[in-house]
Amino acid sequence: MAKQTPQSVRIQINETDRALLVAMGERVGRPNARVSIPNRDFVDRINMSAQTVRRSCQKLERMGLIRSWRTKRADGSFDANAYEVTLVGWAVLKGVWEQDKS
Repeated sequence: MAKQTPQSVRIQINETDRALLVAMGERVGRPNARVSIPNRDFVDRINMSAQTVRRSCQKLERMGLIRSWRTKRADGSFDANAYEVTLVGWAVLKGVWEQDKS
């Protein structure tokens, strides 16, 4: 078996993305849990425009920190997106929360 060496990855996110990731982490509550959350909840919670929230969600998804799914109601109309904070996202959140404590 090949020798394993520890690796680290540095991820930089801006304050807007950070606030959104923290809000998602608080709503989702645990790794790999999928929760349906309307964007307006984030708009109200972190005091940013709906367009900014959508852009930040897209950026966090491209970075691999969250996953999102479009959801439909039984009548075929669209419901709020479902979000999941990935394990990488939780590692970033852990660092953010530790930074906030100090």
